Amino acid sequence: MIRVYERKLITELYARHRPAYSAQLIKSIMGFCNRNNPQIGKQHDLLLDVACGSGQATRQFAPYFKRLLGVDVSSNQIRLAKHHNTHDNIFYEEGCAESLPEQ
Repeated sequence: MIRVYERKLITELYARHRPAYSAQLIKSIMGFCNRNNPQIGKQHDLLLDVACGSGQATRQFAPYFKRLLGVDVSSNQIRLAKHHNTHDNIFYEEGCAESLPEQ
């Protein structure tokens, strides 16, 4: 398997040029999550972001969750995600969807 995102330049270009999700989309997703949540307005326990890349989307969900775990197969993507992380409730780990890290 070719892992394009293992190249440092590609990882940096991806982070720089990847479009961000709109605030409205994030609110819509959270509205869907809250439909069956008896504790509306409170933080959800956990968000698992598989294939999190450099963490842009993970960071957008930080206010809505007590704990967030971003997982990506690329060590360079995880390095960059950790570098840009300013949230105490977000953690990043290298891994793949077929064998997620145990938490």
